Amino acid sequence: SLLAPLGGIRRWRSSNRLRTGLATARPSLGSGNRLTRLLAVPLGGIAFLFFFGFWSIFWLGLEWLGFGAEYGVMTALEVSIEIDATPEQVWEVVKVVGDHVDWMADAESITFTSEQESGEGTTFDCLTKVGPIRLTDKMTITEWVDNEVMGVRHEGLVTGTGRFTLSPVGDSATRFVWAEDLTFPWWLGGPVGGVVGRKVLEYIWNANLARLRDIVHASVAS
Repeated sequence: SLLAPLGGIRRWRSSNRLRTGLATARPSLGSGNRLTRLLAVPLGGIAFLFFFGFWSIFWLGLEWLGFGAEYGVMTALEVSIEIDATPEQVWEVVKVVGDHVDWMADAESITFTSEQESGEGTTFDCLTKVGPIRLTDKMTITEWVDNEVMGVRHEGLVTGTGRFTLSPVGDSATRFVWAEDLTFPWWLGGPVGGVVGRKVLEYIWNANLARLRDIVHASVAS
């Protein structure tokens, strides 16, 4: 038929318009994907702040009702290191409480609030800084056994207990263990603060113990 070629032309034009339309639509889809990626970070931040704020309000409510201490979030932490020195040599460094700032990155300063500066019953304020959070940790030494143990009680915004334990390894090395049971306040996010705080402190304290090891090694070598 003479009209058959015309039908083929119409079909070609129709399919060509469809392909052109799809090609034109693709950039808009790409723009949408780019916009989604651009919004992902701020929206994620808003979601985190909302979640953090929810827990903060929740724990503030418990605090206001008088249940804050009872429902505080307890976090247990423990880090350790082996030091090539005897417990006596390690203790010579650790027993000087005022010098703990030399190997504790999170301790900015130590101010004694008791006349004594060593032994059971010693009290001091430790200005502690972890990232943007800065607080005064009020501490009391509750346990002191030369060359073996130093225990403390935390009485600041973060409460709990801590303990340094020195154990001999062979004839010339020491296993130094730093263990803490801490309760985080509501404004650190309740259980969220406990989980995040644990990971952050474990990282910082492992680095602290590495510095302590280096100081002890330098002391022994001198």
